[in-house]
Amino acid sequence: MPSSLLRRVVLSAGILLSALCASGRALFAQGTDASIRGVVADSAGAPVAGAIVELRNTTTGFVSMVRSSDRGRYVATQLPLGGPYRVTARAVGFRTGAREGITLNIGSVATADFRLAPGAVQLTEITVSAEPARVVERNGAVTRIGEQQVKELPNQNRRFQDLTKLSPLAGSGTSLGGARPMSTDVRIDGVGAQMNNTGQTFAGPLTMTMEAIREFEIATNEYDVTKGRQGGGLINAVSKSGTNRWGGSAFSYYRDKSLTTDDYRGLAAQNFTVRQQGFSLGGPIIKDKLTVFGVYDRSDQSLPLEIMNVRNSADEIELGIARDSLTRLSSILANKYGLDTTQQQTGVFSRKPLSQAFFGRADWQLAANHRLTLRNNTTLYSDPEEIGPDQTLHFAESRGGAEVNSTGTFASLRSTFGGGVVNEFKLQALQFTRERIARNELPRGFVRIASRLPDNSSRTVNVQFGGNRLAPEKYKERQYQLANTLFWNRGNQTLTIGTDNIVTQIQRYLPVEQRGLFEFDNLAQLDALTPARYSRQVPLRVGGTTAEFTVADLSTFVQSEWHLGRGLTASAGVRLDGVQFLTAAAYNPLVDQRLGVRTDEKPSNWIVSPRAQAVWDVQGDGKNVFRLGGGRFSSQPPYNVHVNHILQSGLEAVDIIQVGAQAPRPDFVRYRQDLSLVPGVPTGVDPSTVPAYVNYFSGDFRVPTTWKLSGGYERRLGRLQLGAFAYWARTQDNFQYYDRNMVADPYFTIEGGRGVFVPAAKITAAGRTNNADTRIYTDLGRVLELVGESTLEQRSLVLQGALTLPRQSSLSLSYTRNDTKDNSSFNCCVALTSTFSQNSGDPRRLQDAFGPSEDNFRDKFVAAFLLPRVWGFRVTGSYVGISGRPYSLVVNGDINGDGTANNDLAFIFDPNDPATPADLAAGIRKVLDNPSNRARDYIASNLGKIAPRNAGRSPFRGRTDLRVARDFGTVRGQAIELTLDLFNVENMLNRKWGGEYNLGGAQQLYAVSAFNQTTRRYTYRINENVGTAVKSGTPYQIQLGARYRF
Repeated sequence: MPSSLLRRVVLSAGILLSALCASGRALFAQGTDASIRGVVADSAGAPVAGAIVELRNTTTGFVSMVRSSDRGRYVATQLPLGGPYRVTARAVGFRTGAREGITLNIGSVATADFRLAPGAVQLTEITVSAEPARVVERNGAVTRIGEQQVKELPNQNRRFQDLTKLSPLAGSGTSLGGARPMSTDVRIDGVGAQMNNTGQTFAGPLTMTMEAIREFEIATNEYDVTKGRQGGGLINAVSKSGTNRWGGSAFSYYRDKSLTTDDYRGLAAQNFTVRQQGFSLGGPIIKDKLTVFGVYDRSDQSLPLEIMNVRNSADEIELGIARDSLTRLSSILANKYGLDTTQQQTGVFSRKPLSQAFFGRADWQLAANHRLTLRNNTTLYSDPEEIGPDQTLHFAESRGGAEVNSTGTFASLRSTFGGGVVNEFKLQALQFTRERIARNELPRGFVRIASRLPDNSSRTVNVQFGGNRLAPEKYKERQYQLANTLFWNRGNQTLTIGTDNIVTQIQRYLPVEQRGLFEFDNLAQLDALTPARYSRQVPLRVGGTTAEFTVADLSTFVQSEWHLGRGLTASAGVRLDGVQFLTAAAYNPLVDQRLGVRTDEKPSNWIVSPRAQAVWDVQGDGKNVFRLGGGRFSSQPPYNVHVNHILQSGLEAVDIIQVGAQAPRPDFVRYRQDLSLVPGVPTGVDPSTVPAYVNYFSGDFRVPTTWKLSGGYERRLGRLQLGAFAYWARTQDNFQYYDRNMVADPYFTIEGGRGVFVPAAKITAAGRTNNADTRIYTDLGRVLELVGESTLEQRSLVLQGALTLPRQSSLSLSYTRNDTKDNSSFNCCVALTSTFSQNSGDPRRLQDAFGPSEDNFRDKFVAAFLLPRVWGFRVTGSYVGISGRPYSLVVNGDINGDGTANNDLAFIFDPNDPATPADLAAGIRKVLDNPSNRARDYIASNLGKIAPRNAGRSPFRGRTDLRVARDFGTVRGQAIELTLDLFNVENMLNRKWGGEYNLGGAQQLYAVSAFNQTTRRYTYRINENVGTAVKSGTPYQIQLGARYRF
């Protein structure tokens, strides 16, 4: 195609796509955010208009040309990373000027100014060296994990995403700043890398092999409108490309039980082997025109998995179950429930995850100003023991396996046109598949077991047998994404116009609660085959367990950036985001008649997000920089909840709940032979008369949005860079489910003024409530409405320092003080999961539950270092120390009758109050006197009150990882690198160091043992081991590695 025609076609498409508000999500063509800019002037300093500036990456052959404006200014944006770049400036009547040696990282802004010498005719170009190009890295709200860090820092699982821990604002998993993980957006090369259905950031352990990642950044407060869907923040990665030189590497890393030690409980490493190997290769097909790069990466692991591994008294105390109780439980299940004891059910097992990744990329310089990139990324993952059941204590038969695969094909066309216009056009087709495989499809069984432990303390726990709630499952997601962004440099102004669209198609087979659940209050009930409660969602029609729907995300944006002189740059813009659910759930007329709501809502939200930021480089030399910004962001809409709505409109299944004598007698021996015998709708009962369980969108549902504000100051003193930054964020319309068919007012109240929504006469002597007794309309079951009434607030202060050392070495340090509060941390997925949020009585009064977010951290210290080589040895490493996860004190039981156990915040009886029962007073004193109780302060400060949500915190934890590496030259410039990685250095120095005391998200203070209908009071059995935890974590491991570079 002639270049003129190509130029017209691409420019027309770019303008059209940027002008149309046609759809999209915030993955915009901002793959690198790297630019080179400057001013072309004559020898007297007067601007030279219309000068041709050519930018050439001498390593890859990439070329781009722009023209200087009437003020002599030029800007080349979204440049491929790496270098060195050679920049030349040509103008009629002047000698050609050139600058060399510019290397770009993600977010780099390089300044290359020219003063051209006069010349009557075009003479040989000269290299300008009086003022070397200045490269300013994006700091402040952004943590960049550079190419060297990706290559050289120790990384236990060799997953690039694990290095996000080095961000000062990274919390647990992919949570940033304490926000919900679903609020974190992930992009690779400017396009999506996550499952939209669940917001799961990584579909498998090798989302993209680390061998294919050049570098990445973690951003929380960048106010560029080209970025969206990141209420919490953004992980933005750029993949590697080929160069003009053929080369690559073959690598292998190895760990096994001989390279580690016993865990913190004294359990020797068993069944432990990790092998990671692969290779990469890249080079030119046509020099300066067409380059390719490819990777194969494989990880084979054998990992120990403990399931109710009771070896001694310490294990009994840790797990909360006496050995004789476990023995009796196993015997009953084997004799009366068909538990296969010929297969191992408890003890130490071996997990064998297998991961593979295939990556290929081609870059083709079509013409001087047009570059096409094609990429495919495929990951394969399997683990026969991936899926755990509902209860921590369970038998092996209740587990399941998983297979997760993804493949994405991507194309990008970057074009430069006269007048300083750069256009990026991107397409991606992405598919995720996941299958969860159950060991069986039996009903689940929960048994409540009270034990007297070897230390004479008492504890009540739940143990699971039978099936798994999450398996089987089959899931497929297809994403089709189109994005276009146009950058137009006009003098001191850069105008950005763009749009992005993504259509997501989801298909999910999910039976969840349709297998049934038997609950037993004690071993005697289990032995007598008399469950306290049976529940099941019984499907009414074929296909009622598969949901299929489509969602479109739309957005368009416009932004202007001004270079105001004297080092001041400002930008302001606005983006419009739209979310369109294109498939409705079925309409349920009964729900409409009773509650006046429709179950076939298809939310359509439009969100206007204004943003602005300013950067003031006081002297223009990067030594004193002030940053200020603010704006609005939308977050990931919860696609998966629509699976709930389609499968739970009330027309697909009915809700069976039978308590006490009404509960059927279980016959697991026969169920194992014929699943059709699992109890369903009782004989003689018309299914249409059975109340149905219903989920639906609220009519005024909104996608969550976050307002952010931040400011900071950076000071550079030679090789030392210091910074201080403050952040604030408020999220509104976070999603949560409410039960709209639960009576508005409680029938009575108990200690602490807690309301109980079940009549006292309906509560059993054992203290069991039945959620069916809370209903307003008895011909409907639980009716959960998805509302946007949860809020989150975050405040953070970050202090950072970075020192550039000789010979490509560096040291960085940071300290973060963070405070994130919310009233629900529900992130995903099944509607019932949202009801797990702890409450003090009425689960619909979220304002009473405002407290630390489950993802909150208070203090965090980070250090990362790459030290200069000494005698050829290179030492690199990192330290991350972070305060522990918040937790609540709860009751084991459903005392308010909302249908969810273990979500009721515990009332802490005051042992000095005469009204406190003697046994509880003695128990509270015992737990307060227990020196191992890490919840003592939490308990003592709330005597006589309902414990506030998440007011406890697990202790601070920290870990250091080190790598020692040395290269040995071979032939023709090739080399072999030998590495030794040491993970958890503290533990290697002292067996007691390096782990953590994890108290989880909730500590059970009491278990319900009885209820008195006359006094309307529960009887509780206190957990005398509340607040205690055995140190856990991964002990030190040594990894041996070799990499041959050619």
